[in-house]
Amino acid sequence: MADIDKFQYWFDIVVKGAIGGLIALMGWDYRGVKSHLEDLQQARYHVQSDVSVVQTELRYIKQQVDKIDSKLDKLVK
Repeated sequence: MADIDKFQYWFDIVVKGAIGGLIALMGWDYRGVKSHLEDLQQARYHVQSDVSVVQTELRYIKQQVDKIDSKLDKLVK
């Protein structure tokens, strides 16, 4: 019980509490960052799939325009 009266005892308690608080804050922040990263990965996947669809559609449109162009060339000649 004599330790309770000493400054070092209370200082040790305060330091350990501060360290515990910092670790808790870092863990809480880590969970938030992890959740945000998962959301970004999902958004990236959706954007990549949309880009793939648009690229496929553009290839198809280009092929159709090339066919029309070749038919027009035949008509003009």
